[in-house]
Amino acid sequence: MASAALQPGLQIRPVLTHEDVVEMVHRLYGLRDVQITDLNAYDDRNYHIRVKEYQASLWPHGYVFKVVNTLDSQKPSHIEVQTELLMYLDSHGFTCPQPVKNVDGKYLSVEELPKRGPAPRRSHVVRLLTFRPGRILADVPVSPGLMFQLGGFVARLDRCLQGFHHPVLERHETLWRLNSAPQARQFAFAVEDEKNRQLVEQVLDEFERNVLPNYGAMEKGTVHGDLNEQNLVCTEEEGVSVVLDLGDCHVSSYLFELAVCLCYIMLLRAPPPLGPVDVAGHVLAGYCAVRPLPDAEMRMLKTCVCARLCQSLVLGAYSFLQAPDNAYLLTTARRGWGLLRDLWGAPPGELEARWKDILASCRGGAV
Repeated sequence: MASAALQPGLQIRPVLTHEDVVEMVHRLYGLRDVQITDLNAYDDRNYHIRVKEYQASLWPHGYVFKVVNTLDSQKPSHIEVQTELLMYLDSHGFTCPQPVKNVDGKYLSVEELPKRGPAPRRSHVVRLLTFRPGRILADVPVSPGLMFQLGGFVARLDRCLQGFHHPVLERHETLWRLNSAPQARQFAFAVEDEKNRQLVEQVLDEFERNVLPNYGAMEKGTVHGDLNEQNLVCTEEEGVSVVLDLGDCHVSSYLFELAVCLCYIMLLRAPPPLGPVDVAGHVLAGYCAVRPLPDAEMRMLKTCVCARLCQSLVLGAYSFLQAPDNAYLLTTARRGWGLLRDLWGAPPGELEARWKDILASCRGGAV
C-alpha cells in the first residue's frame, strides 16, 4: 500500500517503557513477575522476557516480546505470513523462534502506543516468540571452518524456503529489498561526507546498469531477506544453527539473499591473515557446496554486495538522525565505509578470482 513506505522525516519506532511491557505481557499472555532485557532492534522494539519463578508450563529460556514499528504494523498480513513461515521452518528441521498465542488464542494483537505522555498514539502490532539461546554470530570468533559451515546453512535454508509459497510475499515491497537499493538515493542527504555520497551513487549506477536488467533470469523463491550477523545464532554443538527475525522475508533471487549475507559477514573482525574477502570466500565455498552459483551470478556478486552495503550505510545514517539514542543503527557504519571503498576500488575481476581460488581449495579439502 502507498502509505506503507518509509519516507524522509517519518518516525516509525515504538515509544514505550518497561512498565508498559510488564502490563502488556501480563494482560495479553498471562505472564507475571517478569525480568525484562532490551534486545537489539532496528525499527522495532524487542525484549527478552523471563519469568522469575520457574513454571513447568513455560518455555525454559524465556520469550521475545516484539513491538513492531508503525510502518510494518500497517501490514498485518505479512506478519501473519512470518508466523506461518516460522512454523514451516520448525517442521522442516530448522531451529527458530516459535510464535506463542495470546490469551485470545491469536498470534498477534494491536496496541496503541505510547500509553502516556504528549506524543501521538500510534498502532503497533505486538507478538510473543520463544527465545532461542546461543551466541549471535557477531559474538563468535571467525574461522574458515565456521564460515564454510555458515555458507552451507544459508544454502540449505534457501533450498528449504523454495517449498514455501504465499501470495503476500510476492507482493511485499520494502526499501530493504535489494531490488530497492537505488531508492536509497532519496535518503543520501543523511550521509555527511560528500565522497561517500559520490561512492554510493557510483555503486547504485552500476547496480542499475548491470544487475537489475538480469534479475528476470535469476532463480528466485522465498528468502529470509536479512541474514546478518545479528540474525544467526551459534551453539557449541552445531555452530550456526538458529535463524532469527523473518521480518524482511519476501520473494527474491537467491543471488541477492547470498549477497546480503556476505555484506554483513565481511564486516566481522577476523584474525589475521583472514581478511574480509577471504571470509566471504569461505562462506561462498560452503554455499556452493550445497547450491552452486552460476558463473553469470558470480560475476555480479561484488556489485550486489556493494549495493547492499550502500543500502545499509545510507538507511542506517538516516535512521540514526531519527533515533540518535539507538546506537545499533550505526553497526554497519563502524567498518562499512572502509569496506565499501576497498571492495569497489579492487581491480575488475580480482575479488571473483580470489573467491574462485578459495572454492577450489575447499573442494580439495583445505578449509
